[in-house]
Amino acid sequence: MKATKENKIIGIGSIVTIYDFEFQEQNTYKMVLGNSLGDDELSSDSVLGRTLLGQTIGDKILVYAEFQYEVEILEVDNSNVSTKTEKEGEVTLTLRSIRGGELSKNFYKFLVDYGYKEFTEKGQPSTVASYVNAIENVCCWENLTWHELAQTITTIVKEYDFGGKHEDSGMLSHRTVYNALVAYYRFARKNRII
Repeated sequence: MKATKENKIIGIGSIVTIYDFEFQEQNTYKMVLGNSLGDDELSSDSVLGRTLLGQTIGDKILVYAEFQYEVEILEVDNSNVSTKTEKEGEVTLTLRSIRGGELSKNFYKFLVDYGYKEFTEKGQPSTVASYVNAIENVCCWENLTWHELAQTITTIVKEYDFGGKHEDSGMLSHRTVYNALVAYYRFARKNRII
């Protein structure tokens, strides 16, 4: 089977290889539910596990535990994963989007309707998918639901901007996280969530 962006998104059952910049080492884990872990298993309930869900090869991610650290996803193997996914256009929305439910789907549609780029010229997911994933990351980092994030969005946006306590995360990938929060603020205002 040819590797596509869809089958390289991390979900439950994925075998994930990451590079930990702090320890300068490469680790491979199987993403699992629950806390009864075998060797080389990573719980989706752990801070690292929640952060990795929905990400893909090449993503560099800040993980917020007691101290923040950065990892890069080197490989994702979903060859033994049989999961039910839901399609939104051509992009597979995975477990991460379930947390956002209808809000994440509506945010996706909002971004497309307002002209944000859905796919690259090569057909890969682009800004829309990045922004949906960024909002899901913020929800994980802040331990908020999508609705709770909308309710506190004006405060949260400032924390991810220049000078905010999460400025480093806000600046990742050409300010993707910060720009996604600004777009989510506009979405929440337009839909009268705030």
